[in-house]
Amino acid sequence: MASTFELCKKKENIVKEPLDQVVLDRERSDAERDLKYAKEFFNGEDMRRAIQESYYAILHSLRGAVLSQGYRAKSPSCLRSAVEALLVKKGKLQPNILPDIDFAYEIREGLESGVFFTGPLYSKEDAREIVTIAERIVVWTKDIK
Repeated sequence: MASTFELCKKKENIVKEPLDQVVLDRERSDAERDLKYAKEFFNGEDMRRAIQESYYAILHSLRGAVLSQGYRAKSPSCLRSAVEALLVKKGKLQPNILPDIDFAYEIREGLESGVFFTGPLYSKEDAREIVTIAERIVVWTKDIK
């Protein structure tokens, strides 16, 4: 059975892309900026925005890491698969990044699903955790080559 990474490649949701240092630098810069905003929103008690900005910091960090390997992923699920195949399985990132990514995606999905109108699907602890995860991922991915 084909891996999720291979299926994403087959559907062209993961594509080979020559390394463009300008794009890579922009992804990493965007990740740092979004992490800064996430911390500011968290400290300002805006948990929704803290979660959103943390998610974007994670997304930009992971995109940069995958780009550094000569690929681009077109969806969050395929981005996660690319991280696993290109970075975790090759020892460039530790496997514990995968549950962190899953948690971030789950919290973000709950935030955006609209069901939180009957009550928040996230807590201050969730926001604190996703900000912490974003911080780790930004640090772990910033120098991947």
